[in-house]
Amino acid sequence: GLHTSWDEVMIAVKLESYEMNVAVAVGSARNASAILKGSKNVYDGDPVRYWGQHIDGAGAEMAFAKFIGLYWDGSVDTYRKSCGDLPHTGIDVKHSKDGFWKVKDRDKGELVLVSGTMPDFVIDSYCNSDEVKSASLQISVGLWNVAESVKRRNFDFLMKKIWRKSFDARTAIMNMGGSL
Repeated sequence: GLHTSWDEVMIAVKLESYEMNVAVAVGSARNASAILKGSKNVYDGDPVRYWGQHIDGAGAEMAFAKFIGLYWDGSVDTYRKSCGDLPHTGIDVKHSKDGFWKVKDRDKGELVLVSGTMPDFVIDSYCNSDEVKSASLQISVGLWNVAESVKRRNFDFLMKKIWRKSFDARTAIMNMGGSL
């Protein structure tokens, strides 16, 4: 094969200009929605920077969807529905510009860790939120940094699991007379 171990591979994803435009629109809609609802940002910082956080977060989701080869819907206001950042997968994408990912108390299941900023992203690893909460440093109430020991870099299993879950969910929708 081309490589002997996933640990030796850097998964770099570059978004095309049209993909960036979609991510900018989605991230902007998410931030505008948060402002209109009066949502509290879980990360301290300058509210002006929240626009960029939402936009790069949307770009990270698109980058992972591009890597894994599944549809990304760019949804807004669905983060509490436990459907995941990619439809029907339950996978959440966590973005970081500096390589330190924060996991919130409400985060459940598998989390994909992506770093970078438009247009260049790196799919770093994935982890399970429960493992993060039991093995990582809690930096404040309900907020953890992801420990290196819980990161997984072999994406074979996760990719098969995501594709299967997505296929099964779409098949069930179609069998019930729904549309995608």
